[in-house]
Amino acid sequence: MDPKDRRPAEFLVMARKGSPELAEVVARRLEDFGERYPDNAAINYYHAVSLWEGGGGEHGKNVDKIEALLRKVEVEDPEWYEPCFLIGILFQGEERYPEVILALQRTVKLQSDSVPAHCRLSTLFDQTGQRRLAARELATVQRMKNKELKDDPGESSGK
Repeated sequence: MDPKDRRPAEFLVMARKGSPELAEVVARRLEDFGERYPDNAAINYYHAVSLWEGGGGEHGKNVDKIEALLRKVEVEDPEWYEPCFLIGILFQGEERYPEVILALQRTVKLQSDSVPAHCRLSTLFDQTGQRRLAARELATVQRMKNKELKDDPGESSGK
């Protein structure tokens, strides 16, 4: 398997989403592939996602393993923004706000039009008393939403 090819891992994840009863089988396959192909960013990312969606991150289970997998992905494929975003969500659940902010800032650096990342940054800046930065992020979100509406006039007219 080509370590840079995301398609096999994406196929497994699609199979899991298409058939929830396959969730455990897919999780085992991803773990197995991760052991066989430890430098495959996609396998590591989707394994982390599988652990997260299995209730790990949201319920404090497997947090260390999820973080370790996502950190590997950052090294293996530093231009992939989704792992940075998921690290931010993981840290937010643990109230590690300075690390959340860094992860989300890295996310928007890699994917400047990530509305969810900008929204989370605005909320976090507001929660941590950084009102000016919160307002800046909120303004960025509003500009992106306005541009989206302008680019798709059918959206605003209800068509």
